[in-house]
Amino acid sequence: FACTSATVSTAHTEFTCTMPAASVATAANTDDLTKLYDVQVVCDSLTGTGSSKFQYEGPVITSIGTVSFHGAEVTITGRNFGPLNQAVTRVNIGSSGFFVHATVGTNTNDTPSGKCTPKTSTEHTTICAYFKDYKTTGNTMTPTVSLVVGGQTSN
Repeated sequence: FACTSATVSTAHTEFTCTMPAASVATAANTDDLTKLYDVQVVCDSLTGTGSSKFQYEGPVITSIGTVSFHGAEVTITGRNFGPLNQAVTRVNIGSSGFFVHATVGTNTNDTPSGKCTPKTSTEHTTICAYFKDYKTTGNTMTPTVSLVVGGQTSN
């Protein structure tokens, strides 16, 4: 896979470019976020390669909207959540095993019918989910919340 929109940001030492989103569709196994990729730069007729220099970042949660103790729909904000309407496989709340599946009816704590099923609501940056009996306070997530998107677990 190749980056696009390359521009020199510091003469002779640094450039920036846009990498494609991580997915199997890019003809590389980019759904494995532990994999390091070689970087090859071609400038005119000169080529330079750096071994194992690039790695995709997995999903990252930066904040969770406030939810009443009795539960409610909540917005999870972060990055690398995938395209619009990407199903979130699982939302884990703490280590006690409370979780929300993307498929209604597969566990007693699942999303109730008519509520927001876990999925991206804004491409790559927000997820809508339903939390039952859970309280958050902005950026403080106690117990810890994590999610699984496209086989990758968040921070």
